[in-house]
Amino acid sequence: MRRAAREEAAAGAPTPFYLYDAGALARAADRWRRAAGRRAKIFYPYKCNRHPPLLDHLAAAGFGAEINVPADLSRAVGRGIGPDRLVVHGPAKAGNFIDAAIAAGATLVADGIEDADAIFGRSRALGRRTPYLLRVRSTQAREGQRDLGMPAADAAAVLARARRGGHPPPSGLAFHLGTGVPGPGPYFGAIRSVAGIAAVLREAGAPVRILDLGGGFTTSAESRFDDRGRPRRSAWTEPAAIVGDLASEVARRIGDPELWIEPGRALAAEAFDLVTRVVRVRGRREIFVDASRMAHGFFVSRGRHPVESIPARRGAAAVLSIAGPLGTDLDVFVRRARMVVPRVGDLLVIGAVGAYNLIAANEWAGPIPPVVDSRELRGAPAEKRSRRNS
Repeated sequence: MRRAAREEAAAGAPTPFYLYDAGALARAADRWRRAAGRRAKIFYPYKCNRHPPLLDHLAAAGFGAEINVPADLSRAVGRGIGPDRLVVHGPAKAGNFIDAAIAAGATLVADGIEDADAIFGRSRALGRRTPYLLRVRSTQAREGQRDLGMPAADAAAVLARARRGGHPPPSGLAFHLGTGVPGPGPYFGAIRSVAGIAAVLREAGAPVRILDLGGGFTTSAESRFDDRGRPRRSAWTEPAAIVGDLASEVARRIGDPELWIEPGRALAAEAFDLVTRVVRVRGRREIFVDASRMAHGFFVSRGRHPVESIPARRGAAAVLSIAGPLGTDLDVFVRRARMVVPRVGDLLVIGAVGAYNLIAANEWAGPIPPVVDSRELRGAPAEKRSRRNS
């Protein structure tokens, strides 16, 4: 069915384009919703992919929103997401952003003492008691995330400042390990670290009622590279196993706080393919296509994605590089794709690109590609087949 949709789209839509599969999103959302049950709340991070039909579906399905920028708060509130399903992250939230989050009733996550002070200050100015969590650092976090959040000692300091200022204690703790974490080990390590901080807060009369475990979960169709550039294929991709493993470890180490989980990649990745056309084959090893990595798939080269050609070619597979029309290092999608050499004019479909690629698209090498909705292909006029991200 997926291949048929790609072939039909190719007949009526110029390449390159993203092919959006609403059914794939619905299936992923249903798996996470059933896995969460009453054990966890699921928050979708809007920074992962803001395609309006995707946001509409997840809001209607009861998912919360993890917000980092003011525009996303408006998008979430406009879709009817209530205060108990809004969480606002970020190490340097501006005063007007904090004000908007407080007005919406969102839970804010304090990334450090300075961020907590800003939240307290705006809460006092607005005369509101604002729910908030403390994000703590974790040595288990991937490179680029390790310096975010506050050291363990600062959690007790924030609690003391809250009491001196007449503010409520934190509702709980949060951590985030990065993206594409392949297994439960890093989460278990982070939970062990958080357990010590939770014990300190509990002894000080501020038990942890909420634990935000962040996201970073992979999908079965995509693997990510670790901090040393090595591929990390994950077998820990089933939502029921993820929620069950995390809930069990939290219960063993901390107790029974409400769990908040923020899967972005695991929800959005497989709902989008990038469809592009071969424009040149050089030396039977280099494939050039009409899509540009910088303009259309910046994050593809940071992991491994399924690649197939349409029509399917027969013959011996070769190790190929796939690059956009500019051919520079920044324009290379895949350096070692093992497949039968396609021909000029064939389609190449790079799968599982729904996480972060559309959100980062730019016009460095051409217009941002449209999104073609697979539900609207059959019988739809060509001008109605595309939807741009907005």
